[in-house]
Amino acid sequence: MNFYLYPLKYRGFTEKKKIVKNNKTNKKIDFKKGLQILKSFKIKRFNLEIDTGDYTLNAKLYPVFVFLNYNLGHFKVNFEDRNQLVLHLQNRPINIIKLFFHLKT
Repeated sequence: MNFYLYPLKYRGFTEKKKIVKNNKTNKKIDFKKGLQILKSFKIKRFNLEIDTGDYTLNAKLYPVFVFLNYNLGHFKVNFEDRNQLVLHLQNRPINIIKLFFHLKT
């Protein structure tokens, strides 16, 4: 069996036959893969510093952010017109490869 591959050759436009597929199952699998890939990321650092420009809204957000500091990350409300978001994510390629093999079965 002979096989030739010309990657730089222009193929042009060809008419393709329409194949009817069940797109609902494909979308579910794609969504599931995407969700699993997002879950494979690990959050190493999350800092949020916010100023809304409204003193009363900042004062209302202050207790909420103090409560979130106990559980999730570093949240701050400031009154100095400074907004900052630091998000440090980590993932290893082997984690993504494992997901693809796991979802095939």
